[in-house]
Amino acid sequence: AAVAPAASCVLPVEFDPSASGAHSASLVVSHNDPTTAPAGESTIALTGTGTQALATIAPSHVDFPSVDVHTGPGAPETLTFANSGDEPVTVTSASINGVNAGEFSITGGTCTVAPPVLLAVGQSCTYLVVFDPSVDLDGRLAELSVLHSGENSPTTGSLAGLGVRPELAQFPSELAFEQRKADQGASAPQ
Repeated sequence: AAVAPAASCVLPVEFDPSASGAHSASLVVSHNDPTTAPAGESTIALTGTGTQALATIAPSHVDFPSVDVHTGPGAPETLTFANSGDEPVTVTSASINGVNAGEFSITGGTCTVAPPVLLAVGQSCTYLVVFDPSVDLDGRLAELSVLHSGENSPTTGSLAGLGVRPELAQFPSELAFEQRKADQGASAPQ
């Protein structure tokens, strides 16, 4: 486009990073002004920093200790949700999902105090999860799923537990009572 002497024009430039971190490029404008070096060309340095809102859950897998199906739930396990990106993350909700979701529950933690929870870069909050099995079958599986404003939402952590029943005490296979006459009364307990 032609630009009149002593006039200017606007060249729109956009920055759309595909990854976080520092990025740089050059904008080269060709023109007919012989006073620039090199003649007929002007270079403009472009810099920008890409950011990403990312989150993690640690540990990524929790194996709950075995829990008696008659006395559960077991002790809570703590899962930490952390802002691992380079911009703030807003936690909006969390749920337990999966095949045996009904046997696990969120019982507290700092992430549940007053959602939504805003986490600055490097900050974290916690979820307390308990396992309360209803049967003593094979291992029970579910996942903690956290919805948030980061690019990797939802972020999940897997949960596993085993319900058990207490073993019955062993009884002797035989009891031998002393010989007693009829109508003598009951023997001593054994």
